[in-house]
Amino acid sequence: MEDLKNQTEITEEIKEEAQEVQDDNQAESAVVEDIKESDEVKEDVKVEEPKEEMISLTKSEFEQRLNNKFIEGQRKANKSGSDEYKAQLDQANARIKELEQELTAHKNILKMDELAIEKDKQEDLLAIIKGKGLELNEATISEEASKHPEWKKKAETSGISQLGQTKDISENERIRIENQKKKDRAAFGLK
Repeated sequence: MEDLKNQTEITEEIKEEAQEVQDDNQAESAVVEDIKESDEVKEDVKVEEPKEEMISLTKSEFEQRLNNKFIEGQRKANKSGSDEYKAQLDQANARIKELEQELTAHKNILKMDELAIEKDKQEDLLAIIKGKGLELNEATISEEASKHPEWKKKAETSGISQLGQTKDISENERIRIENQKKKDRAAFGLK
């Protein structure tokens, strides 16, 4: 926004300078024409010829040339400024895309951890999703993970069971525990 203000100020300054140049040129040409028209040119009055060759143009031609110069200058100013800002914008956009991809990857890993998928099987799951050409997001991860329950982490138990948790035991072990319960109840006079 600040650059736009600067460019606007520059364009206004250029317009003012162009108007001043036009006024100066018109005044000089009027003085030269007045002196040439008058036959009585005095020797003590020296007419300073402009150092540059004068070209007589109509006002519309002069304005057109002035506008073309102004537009050319503005184009050059915009081009140099816009190239720099365009490069910065491209760098910022590239960095944003990198961060979005990184964020998506972290979300996918968190989703796989939430689904309790083993670490070494997470890469396999990602490869399957990419191989099928599916979009890599939480929904597809959940869907594909449900098709492979063998990839889920096994509950680690060290012989201690939590309250309310049942333990898989063999038939022989179950019968032995029931017999022990009957003996214990009989010892206390319970049925």
